[in-house]
Amino acid sequence: VLHATDMPSTCFAAFVYALFLQQCAFVGHDTAHNGITHDRTTDIMIGIVVGPLLTGISTSWWKRSHNAHHVVTNSVEYDPDIQHMPVFAITDNLFSKGGTYSKYHDRFFHFDAAAKFLISYQHYLFYPIMAFARWNLYVQSWLLLLDFNKVVDMRAVEMAAMVFYPCSVATLVSHLPSAGLVATFLVLSHMLAGILHVQICISHFAMPTYSGASFAAAPVGEHFLRQQLHTSMDLDSCWYNNWFYGGLQWQVVHHIFPRVPRHNLPIVKQQLQTLCEKHGL
Repeated sequence: VLHATDMPSTCFAAFVYALFLQQCAFVGHDTAHNGITHDRTTDIMIGIVVGPLLTGISTSWWKRSHNAHHVVTNSVEYDPDIQHMPVFAITDNLFSKGGTYSKYHDRFFHFDAAAKFLISYQHYLFYPIMAFARWNLYVQSWLLLLDFNKVVDMRAVEMAAMVFYPCSVATLVSHLPSAGLVATFLVLSHMLAGILHVQICISHFAMPTYSGASFAAAPVGEHFLRQQLHTSMDLDSCWYNNWFYGGLQWQVVHHIFPRVPRHNLPIVKQQLQTLCEKHGL
């Protein structure tokens, strides 16, 4: 950004910044699972640096939503990661009864005329919405931090970091020579960073859903394992692009063992596959 003086160099700077936002999110994901140092306080502090301080997303908001997603993956009523009415619905169970009551958000998602119209075109709207989804995360982060009825670790520290972020971005873009290049940098970088939201969705949106807080189709004592196998999907990757997925490509084993560091996930995946083959899973 400091050396961007025209449209091509500004677009390149936006690409680099988008990559920075994406990779910081993966590190934040690791810390949210206490998967780096395995010391809760240390990982929280690392998360605050790569989260609210450098990228403007509250670590506490992410953990609150993401932990629920891990426990009740693809539950129609409980998983916030699939509750995106009125714009998206990955199963007709979300709207077949006029809508869905979200146990996480504690409100009813109505299948009204607007939802019916938007969902009818969700296959066209998906990528455009992903391109602007990051702006919503800024809002959601502040909504949680300003809700003093909810428990937030190191609230004051996170809020200070959240204030620092827009100030640092404003200082950064002030070096661009025109308002048009500033707008280009901000919009394009956030659009490109939207690939992260696609990566988050892809491992679960294509998988089956269920109703309730537990996976009733599984035998007693096997609910969690079968639930995660049923609702999560791995992606193919190679040694040269593993970094780009941030460990999310090994989604199944990550959901079953969420605190395993990402560099160990391929090893544990092989062991999990052996276990599943042994028991016909």
